[in-house]
Amino acid sequence: MSPVLSKLKQFRDLRKQAKAYKDAIGDEVFVGASSDDLVKITIDGTQKVTGVTVDPALLNAESKEKLEKNIVKASEDAQKQLQTAMMKKVQSGELTLPGGQN
Repeated sequence: MSPVLSKLKQFRDLRKQAKAYKDAIGDEVFVGASSDDLVKITIDGTQKVTGVTVDPALLNAESKEKLEKNIVKASEDAQKQLQTAMMKKVQSGELTLPGGQN
């Protein structure tokens, strides 16, 4: 197979895997929260941020640094939940990693 055809096949395979991923987890919703629950971030299975909730106590100039840290923590928590859900789907065989390995 020519290098160009090989690359096209790889691209097509990656598109199939992306569709399978989206079908398996794309519609799920994950809500990450900061450790003190003052900030919550909602993401979908495609890692798109769909919502942010901030406790009004953090909406002042003195709380700027705390708000920023809480946003990072909530985002990390939501990402961790998504990754955990993906791994469960891989382990159950519902989702296959690139290269066909589980």
